[in-house]
Amino acid sequence: MKILIYAFLDDTIAGFYENEQHTAGLLTWATAFSIIISCLGLLGLVIYTTNLRSKEIGIRKVLGASVAQIISVLSKDFIQLVLIAFVIAVPISWWASYKWLEDFAYKTPMSWWVFLLSGLVMILVALVTLSMQTIKAAIANPVDSLRDNQIKIIYKACFLTVITVFCMLISFSSRAQEVLTLREALDQALSNNLQVKQAQMQASLSEEDVKQARMNFFPTLNAGVDGNLRWGKSFDQLTGSLINQSTNSLNGNVNASASVFQGFARTNQVSANKYLLLADQSNIEKIKSDLTLSVVTTYLEALTNQDLLAAGEQQLALSRSQLEVEQINYDVGNKTLADLSQARSLVAADELNVTSAQNAYDLSVLNLKQLMEMNPSIPVELETPALPEVSLSANPYTAAELFAQIRETYPEIKQAEYNSLAAKTNIAIAKSGYYPELSLRGSAGTGYSSAQQSSDFNQQLSDNLNEYIGFSLSIPIFNNFRTKIAVSKAKISYENALLNERQAENNLNKIINQAVLDLRSAEKSYNSTRQAFEATKEAFEVLRQRYEVGLANSIELSTSQRI
Repeated sequence: MKILIYAFLDDTIAGFYENEQHTAGLLTWATAFSIIISCLGLLGLVIYTTNLRSKEIGIRKVLGASVAQIISVLSKDFIQLVLIAFVIAVPISWWASYKWLEDFAYKTPMSWWVFLLSGLVMILVALVTLSMQTIKAAIANPVDSLRDNQIKIIYKACFLTVITVFCMLISFSSRAQEVLTLREALDQALSNNLQVKQAQMQASLSEEDVKQARMNFFPTLNAGVDGNLRWGKSFDQLTGSLINQSTNSLNGNVNASASVFQGFARTNQVSANKYLLLADQSNIEKIKSDLTLSVVTTYLEALTNQDLLAAGEQQLALSRSQLEVEQINYDVGNKTLADLSQARSLVAADELNVTSAQNAYDLSVLNLKQLMEMNPSIPVELETPALPEVSLSANPYTAAELFAQIRETYPEIKQAEYNSLAAKTNIAIAKSGYYPELSLRGSAGTGYSSAQQSSDFNQQLSDNLNEYIGFSLSIPIFNNFRTKIAVSKAKISYENALLNERQAENNLNKIINQAVLDLRSAEKSYNSTRQAFEATKEAFEVLRQRYEVGLANSIELSTSQRI
């Protein structure tokens, strides 16, 4: 018994061109959307150009240009662009059509008038799009365009004037001198300093490294889709045959892989990244500590220079008053020219000292502003903090006690310790290369090909489904001693980290001992200076009284004044 399968001839012929009909439908929609988008872009460009050349259009109309001439001037540049696009598109479209028609036994000839007609239609569409704006601009009243242009210029000038006045007001208000306290200087420096921000960014990167190391424990899953359009002779993967026709194909797949064992490398990597994160966080505290010390030192240095400037100005005022007295005595004949010249030289020397003190103060304030990331042009006035009464008793702290207390929280030492722990963990990571690696993988995929005429799209996806699962075991036998060398390098890095940790401890110990010695020396110097000041003050008062009654000369007074 035979089964009779029949079909109409027109249905069979129509089936041969089913793919081409689908492709033609897609190209029709794509062409329509491309024309609409091109027209919108061309219209926007014309609107922008006519608005930009509105003054030129008005002047041309005033000078006697007709509407047709203005439309020609505005449309000429755009028509040139359309013609250039046509010249580029014609050979490309001819080549694509020729390659497409090669697969047909009976094909229509490609006539030149088809391309010419398409170019004329393209120019016609462009002219229609251009006319929507060029005719409107050409028939507009030139007086309105010129007046609008003048109004725009006036508005722009007024806007610039307002902005200028506003900026001047802001500049004048910013010139007001602000009082800067030590706490405000510290807060502004810690919040604005670039080194602190860079250290915080580095800590954020280390935190992301920790997240990435944890994510490495999870499997990976990827999916992919690819489609192809082929013509001519090719090998179809789905049918397994060599074909010579136009075909469409679509393939999709899903891949998954998971690492089961890597010699504990991932676990140790998480630990190492955590230690590096803690080291970066300690580095932030170290930079903040160093910045705080720099700000306090610079602030106190600026206050010292401010006091020296005030003392220099007082000394200059005293020298000028003394010069006035010497001038009066010289005028009445009580003093010689040598005494007057001596007084003048003292005034000049004091003026030079005031200039040097002013420069030193300005430089210290500039250094403070740079630490604060503050605009150097903003004037500030430093507030003198309330200092506690200086105790001249013996210092109860020793360098060893201070080192034992500070070492546990000193940021530089904590950073070195965390770097040492990270380097130690890197040794375990390098040793993981001695262990075998085990991983699992799997994949599933399917595909569709128009060359397989016996089944439809859904049936092909079901028939072409392929799946697999597998594992991979890698056992290291000989890899040119790369693992051994990596372990040796990790051990050397660990020893170097320990040396850096020891160096940080030595630096801290040196700083503490030097600070203790400087404190003792400063206490002794302060006590001696205060006693010398009291004695010098009493001697100066006695000599000044003798000078007023004529028992001492100006040289003796000036010498006592500068001790």
